[in-house]
Amino acid sequence: MDEENRMPISRKLLRYNMILSLGIMLSASFLLARLITPRISILSIFQGYFTAKTVIVLVAGCILLFVLQLFFITYISRDGLKDEINRYLMDYFSLPELFAVFFLGALSEELLFRGVIQFHLGIWISSILFAVIHFRYLRKIFLLTEVFLMGMILGCSYLLTQSLWVPICCHWSVNYITAVFIKRGYIEY
Repeated sequence: MDEENRMPISRKLLRYNMILSLGIMLSASFLLARLITPRISILSIFQGYFTAKTVIVLVAGCILLFVLQLFFITYISRDGLKDEINRYLMDYFSLPELFAVFFLGALSEELLFRGVIQFHLGIWISSILFAVIHFRYLRKIFLLTEVFLMGMILGCSYLLTQSLWVPICCHWSVNYITAVFIKRGYIEY
């Protein structure tokens, strides 16, 4: 029996689910942006300039996210952080595939939660909704808390820079670099 057949969900079905969820988030972002602020172009949300402040906030945001993730990995039991979908991603997707998955995930989530929701409803509401959208964590209080705190850090990075690229890069980097550490055996998952 090959590895893919041992998965409760096939690699192909997981890929389709990821594409579908990314499409839903992007569609929701465009729709909400159009309904709430019809005079603002969705592309204008992506405008941003890289200044010294932007780079400092980007680096600080990445460091804070890594420290948060390392804290949870170090002090919370593996059972408390266990998530089958993440396990399948680590086991059955290559680093180039994960690079794309995590970048598109960060792009779609940050557009929706920071670019649209936070812009109109604030950092607390967007961080709560960011945690709730990761519904598979609703029964895992530590994962839910971690995602909420990540949402707050990402939201602060957006507030400080007014550049959506900063939370996108922070979000992508923490996910991808953690995946690299897991796949290379530096972090036990």
